[in-house]
Amino acid sequence: MDLQLKGKAAFITGGSMGIGKAAALELAREGVDVAIAARRLPLLEEAAEEIRRAAGAGAGRILPISVDTTDMASVTAAIDKTAATFGRLDILLNGAAHPSGLVRAELADADPQGLLEDIDIKVVGYFRCCKAAAPHMRRHGYGRIINIGGLTGRGSKQLSGMRNVAIVHMTKTLSDQLGPDGITVNTIHPGVVETPHIRELYEKEAKKQGLT
Repeated sequence: MDLQLKGKAAFITGGSMGIGKAAALELAREGVDVAIAARRLPLLEEAAEEIRRAAGAGAGRILPISVDTTDMASVTAAIDKTAATFGRLDILLNGAAHPSGLVRAELADADPQGLLEDIDIKVVGYFRCCKAAAPHMRRHGYGRIINIGGLTGRGSKQLSGMRNVAIVHMTKTLSDQLGPDGITVNTIHPGVVETPHIRELYEKEAKKQGLT
């Protein structure tokens, strides 16, 4: 099926592994030029090479870019570089976050600083990327913004889940603001996805409980 994405350009945060890397591969296969962004450039360069090999001939270009989503200047520079390299920016996928959140403990042991860090990276980080990307999308009258949330926002097991509730509100607010310019904004709430981070998390939890 032709998804009619060939020639589009995308910027993906959390693009060096997990959901972000998988999304980058699928978009590249559709002929989309993709910038994969995260903090560690060596991991990004390794991921970019893997994606190029897997996507094959006719795939879109892959651009690894180091970015700190807690820093507005860093975000703006990375997104501007993407738009300048590809000539446009059509798709933003926000996925940079601590998998499962930093605050998973009961109230007595919960760290307020961890909550602030979770919110700064995932909620405000997504906001920073939307803010930097919107002008480029408005220029062409087209844009697709996808925010990766999480099912912890619909349960009560982790305090860090509050960040996913906040993302829903931000998504709806931005969809109202940007919709008239041809830009859609949506949240996706994945369940558990098998990534290197999830394996590490489950191994730690199993050890804590004395299980395999």
